[in-house]
Amino acid sequence: MDYSPMGVPAGLEYLAQVNRAFLQVPEPPCFMSRSGFVPALIGFETNNQYEVKNSMGQKIFDAKEQTDCCTRNCCGPLRCFDIKITDHNGQEVVRLARPLRCSSCCCPCCLQELEVQSPPGTTIGYVCQNWHPFLPKFSVLGASKETLLKVEGPLCAISCCGDVDFEVCSSRFSLTRAASTTDVQPSQVLHTAPLLRSLHRLPVAARIRF
Repeated sequence: MDYSPMGVPAGLEYLAQVNRAFLQVPEPPCFMSRSGFVPALIGFETNNQYEVKNSMGQKIFDAKEQTDCCTRNCCGPLRCFDIKITDHNGQEVVRLARPLRCSSCCCPCCLQELEVQSPPGTTIGYVCQNWHPFLPKFSVLGASKETLLKVEGPLCAISCCGDVDFEVCSSRFSLTRAASTTDVQPSQVLHTAPLLRSLHRLPVAARIRF
């Protein structure tokens, strides 16, 4: 008998049981950079990889970017990408797809958009950048592009000495503060972290508190 929580896509049931999740770049050996041995030598960027962990530091998902060499090294952080999120069995449970778009306030008609699929091929939502002349603002949308949550960051999204907080809120009240060390429902907002990190060069980890 299936006891999966109602409305939770297959493979993401565990997220309904936790109140905190971390997105982290795996620690490399001391002689390598976080992107790998080759990038450490020549500054050549490779596909990003992440680990999704629970509050006890246990890995629950793997996430890996899929882009070609030319796209990564010519388009930089605004590049189009697919990120495949897999479970312990290597089964893909979520796919994040982002087309090549702008992020500048000078191009309000072509701002960033991330499509979330779970299972792959079935769209369950989007993360869209909202135009603002100064602040990083995003909306978490449902499959029909109805607004579910809003995400707002500070004027300066870079910090050398502490967390950078992004406030996640509904249309009526604040739900949580998503810090980029960068710390609500897991299956709704977990996919925002790669987009925020790629746009604003956040530190190599993110945590989400529910």
